[in-house]
Amino acid sequence: MAPLPAMPVLVPTAGGAAQAGPGPVRFRIMRAGSAIGVHEVALEASSGGRVAHTSVEIAVRIAGIVVYRYRHRFAETWSGEGRLLSVRSHLDRNGTVRTLEGRAEAGGFVVNGSEGAGRLPAEAAPLTWWDPAIFRRPLLFDPRTGRALHLRVERRDLPGGAFVVAVAGDSDGTATYDAAGRWIAHALTGDDGSTVTYEQIG
Repeated sequence: MAPLPAMPVLVPTAGGAAQAGPGPVRFRIMRAGSAIGVHEVALEASSGGRVAHTSVEIAVRIAGIVVYRYRHRFAETWSGEGRLLSVRSHLDRNGTVRTLEGRAEAGGFVVNGSEGAGRLPAEAAPLTWWDPAIFRRPLLFDPRTGRALHLRVERRDLPGGAFVVAVAGDSDGTATYDAAGRWIAHALTGDDGSTVTYEQIG
């Protein structure tokens, strides 16, 4: 398997806010003023670590007819020491299914899926947004394909300890976190070039 290229991630750590306490989240996905789906992250304990289950459901309708459907299920297992142990992804975009599996091995993290196989650094993490600590990692990868992402990452502190992380490059998005490191808002560019925003539910 050919190695995948590395990516520099530059995030200021002033204020210690990166020592986050993320938790489960649930968002309503909005496009052009209309709700088009839901993005949820649920956490569970596992052998001294934890598993994060991400679920994204999108259905875009025109005149009541679904013209675009997107379903993504992603599970990432972390050790208690903060090492990524495994990932599993199942993506259905308009009926086209892509899968991905990854696991930690000696000296790296191996990924294998519909778009090929590769070996990532052991410190790599998926760009799943729910835990801002990932932005301290030397490399982030696409949770749908396992491909290394070339990104520019910037952080901006907000009053009261909240902060914003903006990502540009192979993936574009802006996430807002509260002072405890919980993901509370999000904006990104959709597949059709439109702006998609997240509204917290509950």
